Amino acid sequence: MVKTRNDFPSEDDYYKYTRSLEFLLNYSLEGKTAKQIHEEMRIDQEWLHYVEKGLEVLKKEGQMKGIDMIRMVDIYVMEDEDYEGWLENFNK
Repeated sequence: MVKTRNDFPSEDDYYKYTRSLEFLLNYSLEGKTAKQIHEEMRIDQEWLHYVEKGLEVLKKEGQMKGIDMIRMVDIYVMEDEDYEGWLENFNK
């Protein structure tokens, strides 16, 4: 069973849980809107459009778990952002 925000004493604790393998493997995207997924999974505010885009793809592929959404969002972020430049600066 997936826990909700009300099961945690702080937003930070809930955010950490939403990044856990337990949550990502058990969270279902079925019947949820992109906005609802965005909020429940605590995905960065600026990335709602990636969630919307990813939800359409994942529905077609029949992959409807939280881990699938995080993978799609990561792919879109890396495609759109200067990921190589970020890595260069990070390793300095």
